Amino acid sequence: MKKNTLKTIIALFLLALIGSPLTAMAQEGATSDAVIYPARYQLNSIDSVNLAEFYEYNMGMTILEEADGYYRLGTSDERTLLEIFPTDIPRGES
Repeated sequence: MKKNTLKTIIALFLLALIGSPLTAMAQEGATSDAVIYPARYQLNSIDSVNLAEFYEYNMGMTILEEADGYYRLGTSDERTLLEIFPTDIPRGES
């Protein structure tokens, strides 16, 4: 995987986390004891194995399920955060 592609994936993932409801609560000065989790994200990848390994080793996610290039990753308490689907078509091609 190219370095710029990896940086883009990380940036998009972090941007999605920053744009969570926690941001609105902080701006309004509200407090809450509720636990908020990010939504489930889905990615298509021509190299789903390496992408899943990246999220497992570098982001600390747990592989919850894998089958034929499909990976479901999440927290150790079985909460799904990311699904990776294999694809044969690189971006920009049809």
